Amino acid sequence: MLNQLANALLFLLPYEHIPSMEVFGITVRLSSLVIIIFVLGVLPRLIASKKIFPLSVIDKSIIVFYVACLLSIFVAQDIGRALIVAELLGFVLMGYILVTRAYRQSFDYKKISSFLLAAAVTTAIFGLFQFFGDVFGLSQHVTGLLDRYTKIVFGFPRIQSVGMEPLYYANFLLLPIFVLAARILSGKQSPNKWNLAMLTVILWVFVLTLSRGGFIGFFVGLAVIIVGMIREKARWSAAGYFIAVVLAALALSYASIRFASGMQGIKNFSSHAALAEGAQESSSASPRIERYKEALRLFTEHPILGIGLGNYGVVNKFGRQPDGGYDIVNNQYLESLAETGIVGFGALVSVALLLIVNLWRHGFVHHDMTALVLLATLFGIGVQYNFFSTIYILYIWVVIALAEAYLWHRTHQSHDSNP
Repeated sequence: MLNQLANALLFLLPYEHIPSMEVFGITVRLSSLVIIIFVLGVLPRLIASKKIFPLSVIDKSIIVFYVACLLSIFVAQDIGRALIVAELLGFVLMGYILVTRAYRQSFDYKKISSFLLAAAVTTAIFGLFQFFGDVFGLSQHVTGLLDRYTKIVFGFPRIQSVGMEPLYYANFLLLPIFVLAARILSGKQSPNKWNLAMLTVILWVFVLTLSRGGFIGFFVGLAVIIVGMIREKARWSAAGYFIAVVLAALALSYASIRFASGMQGIKNFSSHAALAEGAQESSSASPRIERYKEALRLFTEHPILGIGLGNYGVVNKFGRQPDGGYDIVNNQYLESLAETGIVGFGALVSVALLLIVNLWRHGFVHHDMTALVLLATLFGIGVQYNFFSTIYILYIWVVIALAEAYLWHRTHQSHDSNP
């Protein structure tokens, strides 16, 4: 049952907004139900049988980070807010435990990829329906688009598909994109036509999310894949196929925007995509830069445990948002530094460094394509975390879990093969 739940969780990762329901102010998703089943039905047996042990170094670093988050609650000005964020983070960490314990002993990259690709393709097709449905005037109740992503804003809709927003959905698409990119670039023969078709559709939709952070993450992650392929002496013809797919996706995106709103839509897309995230005419006056400075100020005043998990939006000098929501730094590194201090930030950085160093070793020293794909995805996510700050995103912790499970499997497989 453990593996079935993990497989289901992978497929349901992008379904954040559709379908979902509000229960006592908390958004319940299909992936949430999978985690609840795991916590209530499987986790107690794992603990009783001690199969949850031993703990890896990455496990221990995550525990230290979460303990630091809990300790920061005691110094929080708004303890209720800190408790809510701690509960949300704890919940997604249950997803981390589910995936790591399911895939540690049998890390089947091909099967894992199949669930991720199935989720990416099905939601991408829905995303295209969403785009053209909005263009043709279908109701938002049908398309599922939020007001701020309809054609009214830019002249063409931004695809959010089943995700909460375009940025989060683009974030999810990075791993399937890199899986397919590696398949095409590393193939010994002509690429599978289905792989070419899937990557074309996914990239088409990825472009139409108009997620600037997603685009930067894509280029950074792709650079990792390309360097790996150069070291592996990939065939030039394979690179040609990949370039053709990228050009086809860009052409389809261009045609879609022209169809929706003509050249004005292209200009709107270009101007929005070209701007640095949150930039204004004067970078010194940028609200984002001011929030960065505020986060650093709060850290210097509370360097050990920070100001309390989730409390940046409570104690920052800007006050609450106009809609009553909590302000965020829009940079996870600075937000964690301000809210959990050097203890929490140090533990979080150690998780990232452990993953990067070990995946780099397996990917570039031992020439393992799985490690290269996971490394590219983590670099992409890491770059995106400079542009938003939500620590309890399930998809990100699942990617971390996949990396931990892969490293555990490879390490213990190597030990088991030694006499």
